[in-house]
Amino acid sequence: MSSRRALLEATDRLDADDTPVEEREELLARVRGFEEVAQQRVADLRTQLARAEEFADTLRRRLIKAEVPGADPLRAG
Repeated sequence: MSSRRALLEATDRLDADDTPVEEREELLARVRGFEEVAQQRVADLRTQLARAEEFADTLRRRLIKAEVPGADPLRAG
């Protein structure tokens, strides 16, 4: 079973009024696990984005310096 399907099934069961208390506790733990994985993925993506932005900025500064000799790339944009 895919993780997306497992998550949807867990949330559907949590939304159901007839889900027994013991099952709800298990489902809540499962959904918490998915939430923790999602939060870690968000943090990883933020790190990746920051690195990509730094790389793009470095390239932009190199272009400015190459296009306008003597230009101060720190002052550009």
